[in-house]
Amino acid sequence: MFEYGMTIGELKFDFFRLSHDSVQPVGIIVEHEGRRLAIATDTGCVTPSMAKSLQDCDGYILEANHDLDMLKKGPYSYALKRRVMSDHGHLSNAQAALALSQLAGPHTKHVILAHLSETNNTPELAMGQVMAVMQGAAFHPMITVAPRHVPHKLVEL
Repeated sequence: MFEYGMTIGELKFDFFRLSHDSVQPVGIIVEHEGRRLAIATDTGCVTPSMAKSLQDCDGYILEANHDLDMLKKGPYSYALKRRVMSDHGHLSNAQAALALSQLAGPHTKHVILAHLSETNNTPELAMGQVMAVMQGAAFHPMITVAPRHVPHKLVEL
């Protein structure tokens, strides 16, 4: 199922390819005692192979990088805006919401929205867009936003 993997002590690490314009970008799934935490940031889309790896994890740290309107109207150059919006850039709030609505399952307890742009997003916009889509989803995990400059509070899965 996974492309790469290793075990360190009681933790199993599986890595999957991300769609980003960097050298060999990977996401991580950390597994312990049957619980899985997926970390997927710096990806411009969720590919079918990523979705297969990310299905029904207990927890997610998922990129919600930008609000599309803020990005389009913001100060970035046209070339940078195109890059961020591309399949090799970053997930928008709407893309993160759609992915989460398709990935979350009965085991999913908590989602942390991460890697928010300071220029093209706000925690309120990210949370609002994701919550709006998740209202119609089959499963409703706790959703929080990672703070930019301090650690997130401890989450137990």
